[in-house]
Amino acid sequence: MTTPENQTNNGTSSPQPGNYYTPPQWQQPTGPDYSQSQPAAPAWGASHPHHTNPYTSAGVGNYPTGHPYRAHTAGHSNGVGIAALATGLAAVPLVLAFSVLGVAVGFVAVVLGVIGLYLIRSGTASNKALPIGGIISGGGAMLFGIALTLYLVVNFVGFFKEAREGFPNQPDPLPTQFVSTDDATTPDMTGSGSSDDSTVAAVGETHRIGDWDVTVHRTVMDATADILAENPYNDRPDSGQQFVMAYVTLTNTTNGYLSPIMTYFDLIDSSGTVNGLVSNFAYCGVVPDSLETYTDVAPGNSVSGNVCVAAPSSKLNGATWQVTIHRGDFSQTDVGRFNIG
Repeated sequence: MTTPENQTNNGTSSPQPGNYYTPPQWQQPTGPDYSQSQPAAPAWGASHPHHTNPYTSAGVGNYPTGHPYRAHTAGHSNGVGIAALATGLAAVPLVLAFSVLGVAVGFVAVVLGVIGLYLIRSGTASNKALPIGGIISGGGAMLFGIALTLYLVVNFVGFFKEAREGFPNQPDPLPTQFVSTDDATTPDMTGSGSSDDSTVAAVGETHRIGDWDVTVHRTVMDATADILAENPYNDRPDSGQQFVMAYVTLTNTTNGYLSPIMTYFDLIDSSGTVNGLVSNFAYCGVVPDSLETYTDVAPGNSVSGNVCVAAPSSKLNGATWQVTIHRGDFSQTDVGRFNIG
């Protein structure tokens, strides 16, 4: 029972002495003993003991080591292969214009291609297509250039061999036709090998040979000094020979343009030997005011200039000029002869 003395001012009772609430004593909470050694942390990259890598679980498999992206980022460029391909492609047009130069460039492309393949094999380069392309293009250009060079050399040697032998495969000349401009209705027909003086035109006389009116105006019996003075690279004639030069005129007698490119002036010496560029390569070199044969002559027009051959000095007595004119298709050959003076 509460007595007045046990009541507080607000009417509530207060605890009696000896009955106060005693809270529980605080105790050290129990937990893991950190003084004990703890397990070591897993090494970097190792899987955690409580976690599973889904990419290494069954049915998924490891990350492929040959992934194309990884291969691309880990690869190397092939500068040598690029150079091989560029050099090989450049050799193709060069071999068509300059066969020897194209062969050299093609060889360089092949060498670079082989080096590029070696770098790929050693793992320091990639992209095998580049050096292979250089080897194919460069090798092809090199082989084609070698074949083209051999073809040109063989034909060049064959041409001069036939020139020295007088082109034996050409058709025999047709009979010589001399037509005087004063009497065009009565042609003088003689054989091409005739030495009859009556069939030989005089110096300064014009005669028709084929489609041309030909005139030999004058002959310089020894033009060696003139030839040597014309060009310092001209060679002297062989021992026992001299340069003989004549000034001639060709006039087109047709109604169309003609080119005198197939017109040859040879000197037949007293022994009957034909001395000329085609017959025995009796070449003078650069001739002063030479006859222009690489041209087209209009109807009725003329072309004039000097012609020159080398001939034996001891056989010029009684020598004559022989003019040979081939038609463009070699269907007809006209020959005429003129006195040298």
